[in-house]
Amino acid sequence: MPDSHAHDRDKANWPKLTEKDWYVFAICLAIGAVIAAFFAALWVFGGTSVHEMKQRIDVVTPFGAIYLALMTFCTVAWRGMVTSRQADQQKRQNDANDEANYSKLLQEAAKLIAEKKKIPQVVAGISTLEILLTEPQKRFAVEAMDLLADLLIDNHGKQEVGSVNRATLRALLVGENKDVWSRTIAKFEKPVATNNYEHPWPRIAGMRSLALVGGTFWPRTYRHMETNLRQLHQVRLHTCDIVKKVSFYQCVFDHCNIRNISDFDFLTSTFKDCDFSGCKIETHGAIARDADMKQGRNYYMTDNPPRDDAGNPMTDIFITYEEFKMLTEDDIPF
Repeated sequence: MPDSHAHDRDKANWPKLTEKDWYVFAICLAIGAVIAAFFAALWVFGGTSVHEMKQRIDVVTPFGAIYLALMTFCTVAWRGMVTSRQADQQKRQNDANDEANYSKLLQEAAKLIAEKKKIPQVVAGISTLEILLTEPQKRFAVEAMDLLADLLIDNHGKQEVGSVNRATLRALLVGENKDVWSRTIAKFEKPVATNNYEHPWPRIAGMRSLALVGGTFWPRTYRHMETNLRQLHQVRLHTCDIVKKVSFYQCVFDHCNIRNISDFDFLTSTFKDCDFSGCKIETHGAIARDADMKQGRNYYMTDNPPRDDAGNPMTDIFITYEEFKMLTEDDIPF
C-alpha cells in the first residue's frame, strides 16, 4: 500500500501539458515547417542534375512526412482540449440552468400543496414533487421528500383528503425506490385494533424513522417498513416475521415468527401462538423468565430453542412445537 501511494504521488508530480502548451507547440512547428521547407527546396534544387534532385527529394520526403505528422498531432491535441473545455463550460451552464429550473419547480410545488383546501391543486403539487424525485441528479429530491412527509403528517387520518394521502404515499414510495429518504422523524396514530382486520397500516415509505400507535400490521407491509420502524405502541401484528429489533410497547403478536426481541417487550406485550424457534432474547437481568409464554401457546422447535444474549437456552417459559400441535389439534386451552 505505501508503494502504491508513493507511485500515485509521483504521477501527480509529473508535468502536465495544457491547452496553451499544445497551441505553442503547433505554432512553433508550423513556423519551423515553413523554414524547413525553404531550406529543403534550396538543397533539392541545388542539385547538378535531375537525377540528383530526385534522389534528394527521396531523402527529404520521409522526414517531411514525420514532421507534418508531428505538427498535425499537436494541432489535434490542442483542438481536442479546446473542444473539451468548451463542452465542460456548456455542461456547467446547462447544469446551472437545470438547477434554477428545478428550484422553481420545488417552489411551485410547495405553493400548490400549501393550498390545503384545494385538493386538485395539492395533488398537482404532489405530482410536481414526483418529477424532482425521478430527476437523475436528484438535486432537490430530499427537500421534496421532506415536503411530502410533512404533508402526510398534516393529513393523516383525515378522511376528506383520502386522495391526497394516497397520492402522498405513492410519491413517497417513488422516492424510496430511488433511494431518497426524508429527514423527518414521523409519528402516526390509529385506533387500537381489537382484531387482525381493524385499522390496517398502509405502507409508509421514504421515512428514516417511524413511530406508530395503534392499528394492525400484516406481514407484507411490516416487512417493507421494518427497517425504518423505531417504536410501535399498542400495535397488533399478525403473522409477521420479527427479525430487526424494534421497540415494542403493549403490542399484540398473533401467529408471528419472533427472531429478535428484548425482555422488556416480553413484559409489556402479549404473544399468542408465536414461534420463538432460534429467537435471540436480549435480557437485562432475569425478568424475561418471569413472563409465562405458555399461556399464549408460544412454542419453539426442540432442535432450535430460543436463547438469551449469553447463548443459554430459554425453554422453561415456552412449550415445544409438539405440545403446540397437540393443543391446536384438540383446541384445548393450556
